Order: sequence, then C-alpha cells, then structure tokens
Amino acid sequence: MRKSLFGVLLLTLLFFTSNIFGQYQLHGFVEKVSSSEAVIGAVVRCLETDQNTITNNFGFYSLALNRGSYTIVYSSSGFYTDTLRITMDASQSHKVYLKELTELSSTQKQIESGEGETKQAQGNTQSLAADKVGKLPLLLGEVDVIKTAQLLPGVKNGTEGSSGFYVRGGGRGQNLLLLDGVPVYSQNHLFGFFSVFNNESLNDMQLYKGSFPARFGGRLSSVLDVSLKEGNNQQVQGSASIGPIMARLNVDGPLSQDGRTTFAFSGRRSYIDLLLRPFINAANSDSGAFGLDFRFYDLNAKINHRINESNRLYFSYYQSKDVFGVRSSFSDSFRGSLQDLTLETGLQWVGNTGLARYTRVQDNGIFASYSASYTRYKLNTYTNLSSVTTNDSTTTAWHFKEAFRSSLADINLSADYDFKPSPHHHVRYGASTTFHLFKPGIRDLDIQLGGRVEDTTTGTNQNLNTIENALYIEDIFQINKGTKANVGLRLMHYGTQNRQYFFPEPRLALNEELDSHWILHLSYALTNQPIHLLANSNTGLPIDIWAPATDVIRPQAGHQISLGLNGDLGKGYRFTGEVYYRWLRNAIDYAPGANFLDVQTNWQEKILQGDGENYGLELFLQKGFGDLTGWASYTFYYATRTIDGINNGRRYFFRYDQRHNFSTAWNYELDERKSLGFTGVFGTGFPITVPVGQYNDLDGNVVFEYGSKNNFRMSNFFRLDLNFVVHRSKAKLAWAKDVWYNFSIYNVTAYANPFLYQIQQRDGSNGVVVSKLTLFRFVPSFSYNIAF
Repeated sequence: MRKSLFGVLLLTLLFFTSNIFGQYQLHGFVEKVSSSEAVIGAVVRCLETDQNTITNNFGFYSLALNRGSYTIVYSSSGFYTDTLRITMDASQSHKVYLKELTELSSTQKQIESGEGETKQAQGNTQSLAADKVGKLPLLLGEVDVIKTAQLLPGVKNGTEGSSGFYVRGGGRGQNLLLLDGVPVYSQNHLFGFFSVFNNESLNDMQLYKGSFPARFGGRLSSVLDVSLKEGNNQQVQGSASIGPIMARLNVDGPLSQDGRTTFAFSGRRSYIDLLLRPFINAANSDSGAFGLDFRFYDLNAKINHRINESNRLYFSYYQSKDVFGVRSSFSDSFRGSLQDLTLETGLQWVGNTGLARYTRVQDNGIFASYSASYTRYKLNTYTNLSSVTTNDSTTTAWHFKEAFRSSLADINLSADYDFKPSPHHHVRYGASTTFHLFKPGIRDLDIQLGGRVEDTTTGTNQNLNTIENALYIEDIFQINKGTKANVGLRLMHYGTQNRQYFFPEPRLALNEELDSHWILHLSYALTNQPIHLLANSNTGLPIDIWAPATDVIRPQAGHQISLGLNGDLGKGYRFTGEVYYRWLRNAIDYAPGANFLDVQTNWQEKILQGDGENYGLELFLQKGFGDLTGWASYTFYYATRTIDGINNGRRYFFRYDQRHNFSTAWNYELDERKSLGFTGVFGTGFPITVPVGQYNDLDGNVVFEYGSKNNFRMSNFFRLDLNFVVHRSKAKLAWAKDVWYNFSIYNVTAYANPFLYQIQQRDGSNGVVVSKLTLFRFVPSFSYNIAF
C-alpha cells in the first residue's frame, strides 16, 4: 500500500514536470520599486485568457501562454498597478517593479478590494501586512502582529495580554509558526505578553486555518507563515523606536556597490531591569540585598545575494532570549558567628534559527528552492540555596542546587518546486527531511549538606531522536470557467522509538464563482502532528516542553471540512462567512495531577489520548481602502474532548472552548499626518478546573476535592483600546525621513478581565473561594519612532 502511494505520487510528479502542453512560459519576479524587495501575494493576470496567479514568498510568478499577444496586469494591495504588453513566440522572463501607493485612484480602489486574490483556490486564509499592524492600539508601546491576529475570526488569546494564540479551539502547540520557512518553537516574550516577531523585520504574514495546502504539514490547527525583509538594494535605511519598556532598531541596505547583495538587521531589547535597578540598589543594605534580572531580547539578520536574475542565495539568523531571575542575600551575626545566606531562582528560555537557501529559475520556468535549516528551543529553570558560616576558627558551608532543562532541536533539508505547466494548472511539489532531537526533561541536583553529598543527573533516559520525512504535490487548476480547485496530497513518514508511522494526507479546496462578486469555498484536509507541546495551560508562564510521538503516544490526527462564502459588497467592503467541523483522533490532554517538571516519572505516563471535536461559525467584514479601514469578526465555536481516564470517560469542554467572540479593529486617517486606531473585543469565558470543596486528611492537612474536568467558566472578557499616531511635518524634519509618535490606551474602560484564578480555603466550612486576578486595567503608553 505504501509503495503504491509513493508510486502514484512519483508518476504525478513526472507528468506535471514534463512540459507536454507545449505552451511558452512567462515568468519573473515582482518587486518594490523603492527597495527591490519581493512583493509577496501580488496578483498577476492575463486579460485575454483571464488566467491569474499570485507571487510566492520570493516574489516569483509564472504563466503558461500560447503564441500570441497579451496584456499582463500586476497588482497588489498597497501598490499602484502595472501593465505589460508582450508578444509570446518563445518563453520570456520579465521583472516588474511596483510603486507603493501614495493616493488611491478609483481604478486602484477596485483592485485594492482584492478582486484577483479571491479567485485563488484556498479559503480560510488571512493576510496581515506589517505596515497596517503598526496603526492599531499597542500594549506598553509595542507593535505585535500576534495580538493583531487574535482579532481575526477563529483566532483567540488564552489569557489577558498574552501573545499566545489558539485557532478554532486547538491548543497553542497545534500551530506551526514559520520564520522564512523555519519552524519557531519559542513563541513569546515576557511570560507570554509579547510575541517573538519584531514587526519592523517582517515583509509579509499569511495565516492558514485548518485546511491548509499540502506544502504545509506537521500541525493540526494553523500555519502562520512569516517572511522577513530582504533589504533595500539602493541605499541604507532604517528605523528606531523607544517605548515604556523596550527599544527597537532596524537597519537594511546594500552590501555591494551593484546592489546584488543586501542585508537586513533588526533587534529589540527590554530595559525593565535597567529601570528597576536604581530603586533596588537604594533599598539594599549591608545586612540584606535583593537583585532582579528581568529582560529579553531578539534579533533578526538576513543576507540576500543575487548571483544573477535566475539564481539567488539567502542566509538568515534569528535568536531570542528571555531571562527572569531573583537573587537574595542576607547576613546575620549570632554569638560571634557570621552567617551569609544566598538564594537564587529563575527561568531562562532561548530560541534560535539558522537558514541557508538557494533558489533557481530553470529554463522551463520551474522555480526551485533548496534549503538547509536549524532551529532550537531551550528552557532552563534553577534554584540555588547556599550558606556560609564563619567564626573565629572555622568556616562551614552548605548548598542546595537544583536545575531543570528541556530542549528541542531540528535539522531540516528541503527542496520545493513551483511552476505553471499550462494555462489551467499551477503545480507545487517537493520533499523534506527533518531530524528532531528531543530532551523532554533533565534534572540536575547538587547537594552538600552536612554529611549528605549528592551530585546527580536524571531524565537523560527520556532523550529521543526522531525523523520526519514528507513528499507533497498540489495543483491549483481550472475545472471550468467558474470553478477552481486546489488538489493536493502529502505523504508523511515519522520514525520514532521502535515504531514507524506512515500517513497519506489528502487536501482539497474548491472555489465556485457564483457571479462576478461572490465565491463559494469548500475544503477538506487531513493532517497529522507527530510532536506534542506539554505546557501549563492555566497561566501564561513559558513552561513549554516539546515531546515526540512514540510507540506509546501516537501522533495526533485531525480531519477538517469547511464551507465558506466571500464576496464584494461594494464601496470597499468584503464579507467572508465560514462554517467548519474538525474531528480529532489521538488528541492529547494531561492526566489528573500531572507535573511535567518531575522527571522521576516518564512524561508518557502523564498524558492521555482520545477523541475530540471542534466546530463553529466565523463571520468577517472588512473594509480595505478609504480614510476608514479595518474589520469586524464574530466567532461561535465548540471544542470538546472524550478521553478515557479524564472526567470518567465522559465528554468535557476543552480548555480553549469559547462560545462567543466578537473582535473589531479600525483605523481612521484624520489627515495625511494623523490617524486614530480603535480595537474592541468581547468574549465569553474559557473553562478551567477548580475545586468544589475541601476536607482534612488523617494528618489534619487540607485537601481540595475536584469535580469534573473544566467545571468552571472564567468571567466574560471585554476590552476597548485606542491609538493615536501623529507624524511630524515633512518641513520640520532635518536628517530623518519620518518621525512619528504613538499614543495608546489599553483597556480604556478599565474592565476587570481575568488573568488567572486563585483558590482559597473558606474559614469554618468545607467550601472554597475562587477569586480572579486582574492585570492591565487602563494602561496608557507612548512610543517615539524615527525612520532614517
């Protein structure tokens, strides 16, 4: 069976890669006129044949045309259109430069509405332009693309202020985050309040929900595909920003005089530790001292080299690090002895990615991309307690040191191909191999206390290396004049501990044009996820542990079917509505009382697997041009699980089940220098598990008694945010290209949204008190920004 499936895929590849149709190829790149960076997702359309395509993540496009004369129109949101008149008597290559918009003409407004893009056969896809994200309200002065994505239908945040996101009732670990095609496992900063993506470094971002194309795999809920800037090839430029808790710097430009080599660099650093240090030092004394190390940073670096028009090299590197540490020391004199006591405890988590990529446009118009990448995620927690006692004749010392380490590293090799073999087919295919190196949990213990001396390391027996292979092919083709389909197949192999898994994953997306304005979408996808995220789901703390599928814990599987409708309402408004149903197999949840920091017990004994259901309705209204732009979304969904060993095997609501959510985001251009941003969110509460009572055991200790799983709903969530951006007059600028100020108020109404719930004993009875903890009630912020 497996051999036949691979044989069918191979024959299909050979069929499409042989140019049997006899058409000529028109291909090339669409780039920005100001910087020569790729324009991703630009619509390339032939007026005479009505065929269209969109540029890929490198700005490449390809059309198959017969002999004759044609008019090719290039368009993209935020750019003026361009037109190319060509005569095809041989294959041709054309690079087109699009100019950024300064004003919208009536013709451009029609194209800005996304007319061409809606005809692509892939529903449930959202695009977020980095330049539009910065006009929305900010938390603590920081632009955050993930928080903007949380305002889209079907995408929600887990706790107040967090940058974790949950798609259609799935867990955070079911989202695939790609940075220039490389998975990112460290997703948040500052205990989850900020995402790891620096908006200044981003070129484009695409979010696929559920039924994503065959070229993506390994996750169940969504794919967030983020592309970094390549760098301006004409001049060095940059921007800088400073806000209440962090500063940012972005610089890019040419590295060679001919502009063939460019670079892009961006970095951020928080300075909470620097702000608090003078106050902490002033409070310290000779008898006691307190220290706080609370900071994070990230940096992105990319080099792009154009060997020639057909061959290019890309090198990129990303690193992020968060540090939270507390150090306390005390000195005391007692009966002629001096005792020094020191306590250190903290968390550190680090993320890295590295990428080398070579792309080539072959003579037959096939775009080929070959890459090698490395990504790593590391988590460290530590507690160190030491004491030194000194008297006139002796010195005694003891210490207790404990550390927990967890990490995941990936090494990936991949090859991807993209071309148009005929006017009615757009084919993508490729293969990849990923080596996963798991260290789920290692505990180091170093004790020297009196006569007890211990120096041990446990948990290394749970280390495991696995391999993931994939072959895929997908074809966007025109069935008839009004029907377009994306049919794909992904074959995945996963080799793990004493077990080999093979998964065929069919994908299907259909677009049916009801008329010139409305399109009906139907899609189905089967996906499998062979790696699992074990995380504390009740707080935003970054205790994330990645673990592999094994011969005991199977990969998760998800089937999703969705039906949607989108269309043009006129005057710049577009509407999208979609219903979906997803059923899960081998869905994971945590066994009662599971503690993943305890390495004495194998992590496989701490999770259970069963079935799940996610289904819902999503409505989305968007206005794409004019002085007022933005959107409003409504989501209604259920997320349930049925797992033996949890809730007595009865069905229960999953942690990210939310019945109703309404989100809206708008920006109004007051004039050419001032804009006003507004966001609003209302959501019903997520379910959590709380005690239903308490009792005293035989030793008199208080024991909480729990009822069913997720037996309590958090209170409803409501928030309104405002943002005001003002740019300085061009006449008042000296050396800078632009200077602007951003004033934001987060949670204008100071509504008490729940961050987490605390459980307390009720005096004099067997009951318990559940009280909520609230953060971020009316948070004003200001940032100062310069472009040079």
